[in-house]
Amino acid sequence: MRDNACTVAGFRDAEDLVTLQVSWTPPFYACYCSMVTIGTDISGGGGGYVYKWYTSTDGFNWGVPAGTGSSFSLTVPGGCPNPSTDHLFVRLVVESADGQIETKFTRIDGVDQIPGDSSPCQQFNEGSGSRSAENEESPVLGTIIFPNPTAGKITIDISRFAGQLLDVRLFDSVGKEVLYKNQQVEEGSARMEMDLSKLPPGIYAIWVNELEVKKIVKQ
Repeated sequence: MRDNACTVAGFRDAEDLVTLQVSWTPPFYACYCSMVTIGTDISGGGGGYVYKWYTSTDGFNWGVPAGTGSSFSLTVPGGCPNPSTDHLFVRLVVESADGQIETKFTRIDGVDQIPGDSSPCQQFNEGSGSRSAENEESPVLGTIIFPNPTAGKITIDISRFAGQLLDVRLFDSVGKEVLYKNQQVEEGSARMEMDLSKLPPGIYAIWVNELEVKKIVKQ
C-alpha cells in the first residue's frame, strides 16, 4: 500500500511539471551597424528564469554571456563600425527554477536594404571598410566626441540636441552594450561626459539617439 502511494505521488509530480516554453522573434535581417533588441515570451518551468545571451561571428565560438536579461540589445553585425563579417549569430539559453533548459539560436544578416522595405538603410562612414553615408544632411550626423583615442573620459557635444531626450549607448566589438546614459538636454547645455576608464582597451561603437554611430578607441 505504501509503495502504491509513492508511485501515485510520483505520477502526480510528473503531471504537475509544466514544460518550459520560450518564444522570441529575432529579425533575420538588420541594417548594417543598426541596433537590434530581441525580446522573449516565456511560460512554464516554475518561474525563476535565468537568461544567458551569446553572440558569435561563426556560430561555433560563443565566449562568455553578452547579456543576462529577458531582452537583449546588440549591433549587427558585430564589430561595427568596421565589422569583420556581414552577419552575427545569437544564442539564448533559458533555465527555469525546476531545472528545465531551453535553447534558441538564430543568424541575423546585415544588409543595405531590408527585404520588402522600399527604403534603403541609412548607412555610415567611419573608417576604412565601413559603408558610406547616404544622407550627409542629417542633423544628427557629425556629433563631436573627443578626445579620441581616449584613456578615460570622453566629452560629447550635445548642444544640437537642446530640448530633446538624448540616448547614448556604447557597445564593444561583439555588440555587447557596456555603457548607457540618457538625459533631457536643457537649453544652454553643451556637453555630456562618459567615463570609459574601467573598460578594457579596444575599439567601441558609440550610438547617439540610435541614429549615429562613431568609432571610439579606448587606450
